[in-house]
Amino acid sequence: MNQATMISAIYDSVPAMLFCKDTDGLYTSCNNLFEKLVGLSESELIGRSAYEVNAYDEETARVFAESDKKVIEKKVTVTLDEWITPPGRPRRFHVIIKAPLMQKEAVTGLIGITIDTTEKKMMLEEIDKAYERTKVMLDSIPLCCSLINKEYRPFECNREAVRLFELNSKQEFIDRFYDLLPEYQPDGQLSDKLAVMYLDKAFGWHIFL
Repeated sequence: MNQATMISAIYDSVPAMLFCKDTDGLYTSCNNLFEKLVGLSESELIGRSAYEVNAYDEETARVFAESDKKVIEKKVTVTLDEWITPPGRPRRFHVIIKAPLMQKEAVTGLIGITIDTTEKKMMLEEIDKAYERTKVMLDSIPLCCSLINKEYRPFECNREAVRLFELNSKQEFIDRFYDLLPEYQPDGQLSDKLAVMYLDKAFGWHIFL
């Protein structure tokens, strides 16, 4: 196997979409996964610009072309998070990383890797929506409530908590949570130690205390 064949085999064995461009931002090569993404063969892609390949979406083409220019002129790695909607196909979310190709300290082009992270993106968006719903539910409760993680630190509270302690914001309640506790409980136990004990029980037994 000669060197060119070996490089091509490695290129196509990578489980991500790869491409290279020259210093003018024109494609010089790609792997088979990138061919499927853009709907063009490598031979059809070579010599084309972002504006030609992404003619269906002028804004996306502009973002890609500007990032190419930044990589080549400033010799930096650039990461893009973009929704891409090829003609006739559903939109997909991609993370695109571009880095300069260097030879004897001179930029000869760039290499890019594109990873489809649609499922992860959608999962994170659902988590964000659920978190927002949780905050709305908390604020509807007429009692002081807070959410606490396994490091014993609060990360959310409701408006009633802010009102009860006459604070300026939820963040102030979160930052001052243990300072707001009395040093001792009526039975003489330290408040912070008692709080940790009950939190351990709640986390370990999965019960409401």
